[in-house]
Amino acid sequence: MTSPLIRYPDTTLVLPPVYCGSIRYYAAMAMYGAVTIDTQRRFNKRAKECHRCTIEGANGVQRLTCRWRSPQNGTRQECVT
Repeated sequence: MTSPLIRYPDTTLVLPPVYCGSIRYYAAMAMYGAVTIDTQRRFNKRAKECHRCTIEGANGVQRLTCRWRSPQNGTRQECVT
């Protein structure tokens, strides 16, 4: 039985990686039959959604940021957790 949310069952959606996706990001995932996260994409410091998010918790609204570490020998960067 397929999900009633899927509108495009024969199409693959390619999305950029995000630190903590929005509802729109996950709703787009639910609409497609297959989803691929493009992990080979180069880091764009201006694209704030790839390393920042805002959550609301017991202490109110908090901004979270994932620190990035530059690699020793290449152009790819990785999140420091």
